[in-house]
Amino acid sequence: MAYPRSYHPPLSPQRNERRSSVHIKDLFIYPVKSCAGIAVQEMPLAATGPLYDRMFVIVNAAGNALTQRVHPRLCLVRTLITRGHLAIRVPGGTMHITPLERDGIADRDVVVWGDACRGMDEGDTVASALSDFLGERCRLVRYLPTHPRLRESSYLGQAISISFSDGYPFLVISQASLDDLNGRLPEPVPMDRFRPNLVIEGTEPYAEDAWDWLAVGKIVLNAANQCARCATTVVDQRTGMTSHEPLRTLASYRRNREGKIVFGRNFRHLNGGVLRVGDIVTII
Repeated sequence: MAYPRSYHPPLSPQRNERRSSVHIKDLFIYPVKSCAGIAVQEMPLAATGPLYDRMFVIVNAAGNALTQRVHPRLCLVRTLITRGHLAIRVPGGTMHITPLERDGIADRDVVVWGDACRGMDEGDTVASALSDFLGERCRLVRYLPTHPRLRESSYLGQAISISFSDGYPFLVISQASLDDLNGRLPEPVPMDRFRPNLVIEGTEPYAEDAWDWLAVGKIVLNAANQCARCATTVVDQRTGMTSHEPLRTLASYRRNREGKIVFGRNFRHLNGGVLRVGDIVTII
């Protein structure tokens, strides 16, 4: 598998001290885009990002990706990885079990954030269960490495390879940022409202805003733009119910120069490896 071109950033003595207190607190993958995530202890990296992350997407009849922005109940679709298979449980429907590694033909058009690509349809049984649950005709589509999705990044000035994520392979958020936000909210919210891949502990609130490079062992992550937040953050990931928070509070103090509400930061990886909970993170 091919990774982005390798680059070794210059080290600054003041910013490259090994800070033993900064470490990975949590790791998450989301095998089906906009559905329930899975907490993992180890995260192998594929060319497109965390292995099996956003490997599947639910699309409507036009091929457009469905998300919690329009269908908040997608969070109730649960996933489980076991013995080389992905199990997808649709409320009121059957359990769909499919091999994680599978060859096939790209027979279904998919559009994710304006990017047109193709994937492999997962069949009528799971499509019927999802259609009944969402009240809309839809299909479940698998990402195929043989049909890569390349997304142009104006921030990075080049195209990057991703699966069905919105724009970048990783979303990184510090635990301190959530703690600070919760101190401002009428009721605290869990980290799952923001659907990160990496949660970093041992930093100041919003430290990720200023990060350019992260090193975890030999793995190097390159920062992209801050993550603009949307209506998904107001969806209770346990019930599918919506409210005004935390987006309303974030809007009062977390707007960037373009007026977008931001929380967390997007990253890409420059090489492969395995991330683990507890790994030391070096801010470069």
